[in-house]
Amino acid sequence: MAEADTRPPVPRTATGWEAGWTSRCAVKLGKILNVKYLLVGTFGKLMDQYVLNFRMVETETAKVVYSDDARELSTQREVSKSIGTMVDRLVRAAVKK
Repeated sequence: MAEADTRPPVPRTATGWEAGWTSRCAVKLGKILNVKYLLVGTFGKLMDQYVLNFRMVETETAKVVYSDDARELSTQREVSKSIGTMVDRLVRAAVKK
């Protein structure tokens, strides 16, 4: 985890991957933060459904080593539960390696 005062500022115009961020951007940010992996993703609402996804990117190679998503979530409670489930799956996948 990076200290708050050592993190680079996030561009105010950027909204994440929709703004053109790529795995190469994760490599650059990973080098700045001095981390091996970076977890990136999106969260949004389409009509009346929430959608979220994330990817774990290896910052040395830009390789996506894990990804997950959840769709058709109607309530904030479902979103919260899905985040927990997604994190559990990520941890289980990491332990297997």
